[in-house]
Amino acid sequence: MEELQKKRRKLNDDLQVAKKRALPHGSFNAEYWTRTAEVEEILLERTKLDRDFSQGSFPGTKAEWEQTEEAKRLFESLRAQERTAHQTLWCPIFGMYFEKELMRASHLFAYMHGQETMDAIFGKTDPPELFSPKNGILIFYEIEEFFDRGKLVIVPDIPERPKMEELFSWMQKKPREYRLKLIDPTWDQTDRPIFSVIDSTWRDLDGKRLQFRTPFRPSARYLYYHYCLQILRRAWQKGDKSVARSTPGRYLPKNMLLAFVEELGHEYRGLLDGARGSTGEPGGLLERKRLRDYGLWEDPQDDDDDDDDDDDEEEED
Repeated sequence: MEELQKKRRKLNDDLQVAKKRALPHGSFNAEYWTRTAEVEEILLERTKLDRDFSQGSFPGTKAEWEQTEEAKRLFESLRAQERTAHQTLWCPIFGMYFEKELMRASHLFAYMHGQETMDAIFGKTDPPELFSPKNGILIFYEIEEFFDRGKLVIVPDIPERPKMEELFSWMQKKPREYRLKLIDPTWDQTDRPIFSVIDSTWRDLDGKRLQFRTPFRPSARYLYYHYCLQILRRAWQKGDKSVARSTPGRYLPKNMLLAFVEELGHEYRGLLDGARGSTGEPGGLLERKRLRDYGLWEDPQDDDDDDDDDDDEEEED
């Protein structure tokens, strides 16, 4: 057991070094993936040591140990890590493994905008999240190609017209579940195969629940940012003024959404309704209180006050 502990300490030291080397600098390039593979190999070895250590310290038989929750967790972790170490990566949209060369790390908030811009929109985080897994998702390259073209978005896995209780239920879940949604019904690729060896069309993916291998999820606010951006992009491309479904969560300040709308023109102000959600503003005091508790509701009066302040400033100018 002492020997296992020494090996684990060494692996922990190696892991810290490998993680620092794997930090992306500008983009997720080939060098980044090579260093990430090194991290995965070390993690796999450490999990194997955890398995041996757990089994060695268990007072019962090996068969009894294999039935414990800890053993099941370790086995599941090993299976996932072994697949990653063998140069395959999991696509949560397709729900299957692909060769690493066919996978892309898609940013939700584009890295080219920089950390300062991200901080200005969402507030500073420690550590910064521009290159964090919270701001990205690994997906098949054919999907990534259209991920920022106003064709598809990732949305909460709730009904199209959810009741307030369904929204609260989703907010409280951990982990939260998501699904893919096509937002351009006129897209000429909708009924075409996505990939030559995959018998699926883009329409087949519409409404498909994402399948994650672990409890980790990209940050909801960055998914919401990406959602808003694609809605605006589609409006710009097609002249579509309709408002797609949204949760009432205010992950983006209203004035930031307004800045996006200003780029399209005042006739698209209806898109700002996405900041409050398509279910309408909660009227009940209990519903409002619960939303405030989650930090997802601000009284309309607050917005009116802000508008009045802006008007006063304009008059002074």
